[in-house]
Amino acid sequence: MAGFKPSTSTIPVQESRHTAYIDDSIQSKHVGHACSVVVGGTDLVVKLAEAGDVVFGQISTVEIPKNPNDRAVAMITVLGGYRLACAPDADFKIGDTVVGGADGLVVPGAAASTDFRFFVAETDALADGAVGVLKL
Repeated sequence: MAGFKPSTSTIPVQESRHTAYIDDSIQSKHVGHACSVVVGGTDLVVKLAEAGDVVFGQISTVEIPKNPNDRAVAMITVLGGYRLACAPDADFKIGDTVVGGADGLVVPGAAASTDFRFFVAETDALADGAVGVLKL
């Protein structure tokens, strides 16, 4: 199969998307960006991943309610293969770990991943501002 290249960015995992409340840092333009968990409180709330944050998942959809009494929510992809937004000039290698960067973008972690349940698995879309990760 000449020219065939395996892809991990669309591996389906049953029940891999979950809904969570979002804080004010997340807007509709952040679909595809990384999020992390806001620790504390009584509800699951996510925020844009910041520098050094552990990545919880990818923001898949954002729903901002028209009624000001309702809370905004997002669907978060937490398992499987998916792409996370990164700077187009980011230097990822297969097997790298990812951590939060500025504005929900991801950056390479300090060292290669030692936990192969979450690592960089595809670098084809780096020029487009995305890196493929596998999270199981």
